[in-house]
Amino acid sequence: MTAPRTRAVRGDARRNRERILVAARDQLCLDPRAGMSEIAEQAGIGRVTLYGHFASRKDLVAEVFRLHLAEAERIVSASDPGQSPPERLAEMIHTSWQVMAEVDGLIAAAETELGTEHVHADHARILGHVEELIRSGIESGHFRTAQSPRWLTHCFFALMHGTAAALRTTGAPTDSVGDDLTVTLSAALGADTASDPGA
Repeated sequence: MTAPRTRAVRGDARRNRERILVAARDQLCLDPRAGMSEIAEQAGIGRVTLYGHFASRKDLVAEVFRLHLAEAERIVSASDPGQSPPERLAEMIHTSWQVMAEVDGLIAAAETELGTEHVHADHARILGHVEELIRSGIESGHFRTAQSPRWLTHCFFALMHGTAAALRTTGAPTDSVGDDLTVTLSAALGADTASDPGA
């Protein structure tokens, strides 16, 4: 096989893999029971091609879940450390709520294929970023609450996922969701938005 032909084949394989991963994420977010046939159809490829890239549904789910975790961790860890905790919280909510909230189906599929303990262990890194932000805000006096950072972190994610579920059910507009979540979570944390909470 000539070099140009080899590069073309590799390019086709790369594009097929990308199409598979996008289709798998979309399908699994909609239906955690989505099978390889539905994913192949959504990707516009045959089952043979799909299995050429991923030998099993478990392998495919594992890769899609890994990519989701990487994206989510990048987003929640990207806030400016020079900002106050309330500002960082607002930025985190606005940049991450859709990514975090739209993947309930994917998480359910991952728990089925990979095991609940595996999924929770992998998610612990993302929870850790949020928990550390909340803890630093409490210690600095920006968040005035007697509740534990761990509990408040679970509330943070529960509200994110609950909001997404409600939006899917009602079809309500999403334009103000980031602002509404920020107001709600700031109130739950007793957030003081002043630059100097001791002022």
